[in-house]
Amino acid sequence: MAVCFITPLPRGQVGPIAMGPAAGNVTPMWWVLALAIGLVPVGCSTENSGSSGAASGPGVAQAAIAKEAPKAVQRTPEEEAAAASFQAMVDVSRGSGNADDWAKSEASLRQIGKAAVSILADALVSDDQTARELASMFLAELGPDAVGAGAQLKAALSDSSHFVRGNAASTLTTFEQDLGPLVPVLADLLAVAEPSIRLTAARSLANTGEANVPQAIAALVAALQDSDAAVQLAAAESLGKLGAVAKTAIPNLSALDSNASPELVAAAQKAMRLISGQPADSNDTALPVSAEQPAP
Repeated sequence: MAVCFITPLPRGQVGPIAMGPAAGNVTPMWWVLALAIGLVPVGCSTENSGSSGAASGPGVAQAAIAKEAPKAVQRTPEEEAAAASFQAMVDVSRGSGNADDWAKSEASLRQIGKAAVSILADALVSDDQTARELASMFLAELGPDAVGAGAQLKAALSDSSHFVRGNAASTLTTFEQDLGPLVPVLADLLAVAEPSIRLTAARSLANTGEANVPQAIAALVAALQDSDAAVQLAAAESLGKLGAVAKTAIPNLSALDSNASPELVAAAQKAMRLISGQPADSNDTALPVSAEQPAP
């Protein structure tokens, strides 16, 4: 399965993660073509999102929502257009389309924006993993505007796909008030094999504020030693964004000075200043959170 991501912005802003559709263990030719011509974000992987051992398909809560969802709801013209564009993307992901179809449908969905939430929410609780991953991608891009899909996003926290769980948790951090339940999900995602998911989880933990602080800090401190440099950097930045509540992480951030990269050292120093309540140094060389985020 080809997977790409867009990393999260601070709480209240859009931009959690977005990823390509499930396609078994073979990357479809449309995805290779789309990547080659710049239609999808960089930072792709081919991890099987069902590799965690969970049964394929949505979680129990998602299945219940899907079963109880009304079947005959009159759609607005925008919702009809969103449904058609979304289905076209699902079809392309299965090989029955081309990169142009994908690009046009993606542009249409983005233009429709918030009005597509109900369509995406329904897809998020379907039995089709491709549809669930695509739906989670676009809901993640909507961020706070995806609040109408809150129930489905919460149910998706138990999805069998790492990517759906990551998208759902990251999106919920942009508008959900009770963030406590999201911290364990994001902490667990810091242990999956896919670096892009670990990166997203590390950045999303910055949005959880004081919810379950000890677990969030412990997960981020562990991520400072991640095998991926981008994840390490994101962990340091997120600790700084948590502010004073992350003061127990200062010794770990300080210990990075002897063997870390210059970028990570700079990020750790900035994080320690933020945790201590000092202003960020204008001479900081740490990369901004959005440095690796593809342009819209």
